[in-house]
Amino acid sequence: MIYIKNCVSVIPGYDKGKEFGELISTRSLLENMHNPEDKNFDYNFVQERLGIQSVARSHLTLDLLKQALADRRQNKKQYSLCHEHETLKAMLITALNLAFKNQEEKNKVISHIHITGTAMVNHGHFLGESRVASQIANGKYVPTQFLIKGCSGIYDAFLMAEALLARPRRPANILVTADSNLAPLTGQATKRHATSGNINEWLCPAIFAEGVGAAVISNERDDSALSFRLDYNNVDIVTEENRVRATTMDGEIFCLIDAKGVSKTYMAGMAKNIERTLAYAGSFANLDAILMHESNPNLLDLTIKKHKVPVELVPKHSDKIGTLGPVSSFQLLEEAFTRCQSKNRKVALNVIGELFSGVNSGCLGLST
Repeated sequence: MIYIKNCVSVIPGYDKGKEFGELISTRSLLENMHNPEDKNFDYNFVQERLGIQSVARSHLTLDLLKQALADRRQNKKQYSLCHEHETLKAMLITALNLAFKNQEEKNKVISHIHITGTAMVNHGHFLGESRVASQIANGKYVPTQFLIKGCSGIYDAFLMAEALLARPRRPANILVTADSNLAPLTGQATKRHATSGNINEWLCPAIFAEGVGAAVISNERDDSALSFRLDYNNVDIVTEENRVRATTMDGEIFCLIDAKGVSKTYMAGMAKNIERTLAYAGSFANLDAILMHESNPNLLDLTIKKHKVPVELVPKHSDKIGTLGPVSSFQLLEEAFTRCQSKNRKVALNVIGELFSGVNSGCLGLST
């Protein structure tokens, strides 16, 4: 049995992450990517067709974006992608300090699982320095495991945490964190290549947001504070075809999205997740929140309408901040802690995401 003691997210330019960045309109991003030879290009495509008005960007990524645009105007060679992401590290330190209620809880950490879809050369230092700055484990050695996963990464992390927590005979915590980092895609976000016919080549930097998440997973329930018990989990493969793929174009990193495939897979995966949600709770009326990953707001709205999900149970943020990748589930769980302030409450967390060998979807049933 495992318990989620706390879960927080820090999104640049938004809520408690305002100091770390800005919300940038998706139209302005498309203006930077548009191929001027396409006279019919729709700058409002992402806002109107997908429902994403703006995306969260950190200060460092915005600085890289400005420099890349200036370099392109002067036909200069692009910047190095192997840099320290100080803004992301500062956000993670903030998230870690918010996730733990005291030093005693930090000292119980026996392992750290980190989820990312854009691994950096210096990721190990980035995580280690964040733990030291936050006084995690009081200077003791903390084994760190990386999960190179997409939007459903938290599902794998929780299963790993459950296995790790089965060993200790004492109260112990597993730290689970995630980041969504757009800095490596600055080249893609500034290349004048976007046309009406190649959406798969430019969609990723136009819709994805940056942020970090942190969750404290334990083998003990803290009766002095709210926590969620993992009661139910059910997951399977939706397709063995990749919907998101990293590659290089002209020496720059590109993230390619099969836009039509994502829509089809999302609707199919979420249909299964709604079945799992009802298998867990019996009916929507028995739930205090249905947390659903947002590939984009319009797909979420279609799912809610098609399956007659009570709209008041489903939080929605991606219209303002963009798609958060593996951080999305952390933001949703954070909202669950806000909505459920007493015992005997139930929520369902519905995830779907890239495995880099296909796509999986699953439901986690949680109760206070």
